Amino acid sequence: MNGKSGLDKRDVLKRFLAIFIPMAAIAGAVAFYIYHLDVKGEKALLSVQEKNNVEFKARTVSENVSNAIGDLIYISRSKDLREMPERWDMPRSIIEGWRSSLAGEFLGFSSAMGLYEEIRYLDESGMEVVNVKSRNGKAFIVPDRELRNRSDTACFKGAFSLDREMVYASPLDLMADGGKVEDPATPVIRFSTPVFDRRGRKRGIVIVNYFGKKIIEDLKKSSLVAPGEVMLLNAEGYWLSGPNPADEWAFMYPDKKDRTFAKEYPIAWERVSREESGQIETPKGIFTFTTVYPLREAENAVRGISGGGTPPARGYGLKVVSFVSRSAMKEKTGAYSATVFRLYAVLLAAMAASALYMSVLNARRRLAEEELKEKGLALERSNAELKDLNASLEFEVKMRKRADDAVIKTVDDLERANSELARSNADLEQFAYVASHDLQEPLRIVAGYAQLLARRYRGRFDTDADEYIGYVVDGTKRMQVLISDLLTFSRAGKHKELKPVSLNEVYGRVTANLKLIIAEAQATITRGDLPTVMADPVQMTQLLQNLIGNAVKYRGEDHPAVHVQAERRNGEWLISVTDNGIGIDPKYFDRIFVLFQRLHGKGEYSGTGIGLSICKKIVENHGGRIWVESAPGRGATFYFTMPSADYQEKI
Repeated sequence: MNGKSGLDKRDVLKRFLAIFIPMAAIAGAVAFYIYHLDVKGEKALLSVQEKNNVEFKARTVSENVSNAIGDLIYISRSKDLREMPERWDMPRSIIEGWRSSLAGEFLGFSSAMGLYEEIRYLDESGMEVVNVKSRNGKAFIVPDRELRNRSDTACFKGAFSLDREMVYASPLDLMADGGKVEDPATPVIRFSTPVFDRRGRKRGIVIVNYFGKKIIEDLKKSSLVAPGEVMLLNAEGYWLSGPNPADEWAFMYPDKKDRTFAKEYPIAWERVSREESGQIETPKGIFTFTTVYPLREAENAVRGISGGGTPPARGYGLKVVSFVSRSAMKEKTGAYSATVFRLYAVLLAAMAASALYMSVLNARRRLAEEELKEKGLALERSNAELKDLNASLEFEVKMRKRADDAVIKTVDDLERANSELARSNADLEQFAYVASHDLQEPLRIVAGYAQLLARRYRGRFDTDADEYIGYVVDGTKRMQVLISDLLTFSRAGKHKELKPVSLNEVYGRVTANLKLIIAEAQATITRGDLPTVMADPVQMTQLLQNLIGNAVKYRGEDHPAVHVQAERRNGEWLISVTDNGIGIDPKYFDRIFVLFQRLHGKGEYSGTGIGLSICKKIVENHGGRIWVESAPGRGATFYFTMPSADYQEKI
């Protein structure tokens, strides 16, 4: 012991190790188990992703083959082939006319599809009668002098021996002439089927050379979310599409015969070559594969067209293989190991702290009896402090209740203020309506006598008197306009029951009302197809008339051009009025909708500054919004929203 109240460090260390070592061992086992489960789960997910991706790629290859077979059967059923000449010794004009028609049909089909390197018809002897080729995206008819007898080819022999609408499919390889691969290399797969005339006699075969590049490109383009590298192999294990372009189509080149998937991955190939589909994990990585049989796809396509047939044959197959290397797998699982290690380190630190705490606590427990009196005193002090804390908490609770009561009172006061404000606004609107309405009659009397005075006594007094009389006449006219606008503004807060209103009809009324100013300004007013909205028809007329009238009034040097259109958005209509006028500075966008606010003097443009305020009040009264987008000299577009008629009915 180190003094009366000290701790025995050796005892503390002994107890610490006794607690920490078992905890660390258990935590390590748990961490390893979690890591094992995560890696196992990731590998299971990877397995599913790769299987789905390979099946998806295989379907892509199958769809290409099926489409080509469908085209072949379509060509073999063509009217020209069914109605071919009865004999080849018929008059030359008949034979040539028929050949020309068939060649034109082949040419049109090849040009339209763009998928076939060659489309040919061979007669019973294997002689090419019509041949249409495609080079660099352009189809052309092969001249007669280049037509050849192909009776010794596998395509002719294989197809001519078949029954009606049965298909022969060749291996996928490169185009070659005299055993030499063409440059550039052109992958093709050949499909052929016998042709029968209208009397049911077998009269030859049709052959299509399908561009294999389309199959390979689709294989590379189409992809699900999966990390594997997809390859296409033939039945002998040669790459048709692989990670290294130099190794592709090696079976067509004598100096590359040893470049095979089978040689690069012998363990995987042993199973890939033997089974139709599956997944295998080797020291190099995970291989997922499936097999596509062109001959089977051909027969499936034929049964789909004709609605019957025998079960499909297998024939030679193409292998779709996806490969995930060990390094790629480690990248995916490495993140888990780092995460688990960090978690284990944090746990060790926490357990070490806990073990140390428990060891010190146990050691201190042995000193508890000696310190009991001091602890008792400390407990009494703590009780006193707790009482003080309780008193503080009670006081805080009281203060918080007072604050809550004050907030509730403030909310009530705000509600009352809002109610008073609403009543005040209603009174102000009523006052503005009554005042402006009652002012009209005396103002009409003043205006009438002022105009009468101007007509009868102009020139009888001095020029100052004439000028003063002009001021009176002008002032009364402007006062009449102002009062009229005030009446309109006050009425904008009231409307009759909303009903469906056709904006096309409103547009017609507005352009008729503005006919004179439109003609005077030589303006062009156009519209799109405008909708039917739920609105007050009178206020809709006022709204569009104000916006179109402003667009004509605030014009630039060019003749005004105004366009009104609408767009449907989320149960409401967005209507826009666009012009090519003088435009508006963005800093005035809010100001122009305020009552009596004008951006120009009376000498520049007439008006009272109420028009846009009326527009804003009408739109908001219908539950919509109004705003403007513009720049000086670039015209302006005013937007406003209105509820659609069908939306209101649903509500």
